[in-house]
Amino acid sequence: MLGDRERARAWAAGALALYPRYAPPRAQLAFLALQAGDPSQARRELEAALSGEWRDDKRAQAVALTNLAAACFALGD
Repeated sequence: MLGDRERARAWAAGALALYPRYAPPRAQLAFLALQAGDPSQARRELEAALSGEWRDDKRAQAVALTNLAAACFALGD
């Protein structure tokens, strides 16, 4: 999947459909939106992800917070 954004998006969307409260797939969708130049979508996804279930994955939460900061910066917030 490395470098294949559409495949990564499909994987994350599929995982999110199966486990809607599990945050990492939503955070992945947000990262893909950020890479695609859509900080508004990234921000929405990350805000939802950060209230989801991380199962004590502090590193992934920290990455999501960093990506949220990047999205807010891109939006001028």
